Amino acid sequence: GRVVAAAAGIMILVFGSFLIGDDHVLQEFGFGLAFAVLVDALIIRGLIVPALMHLIGPANWAMPRWLDRIVPNLSIDAARPNDSR
Repeated sequence: GRVVAAAAGIMILVFGSFLIGDDHVLQEFGFGLAFAVLVDALIIRGLIVPALMHLIGPANWAMPRWLDRIVPNLSIDAARPNDSR
């Protein structure tokens, strides 16, 4: 959450700085991009995505069988003595 908010804030400031110039086309692009990043960060990533993840539940972390066969099985935990891996 903090990383997304910080990145969005930086992008809004950069795109907002385009409003200072004299070129009207660049000002329009700057405003449009800054507003789009603001809407994306606040509404989509701040409200809609967490709400959908809560509704979907454990299915968020499900991996398709075909992809599970392709991706290597990596573990950061130490293997248990009775583990057959």
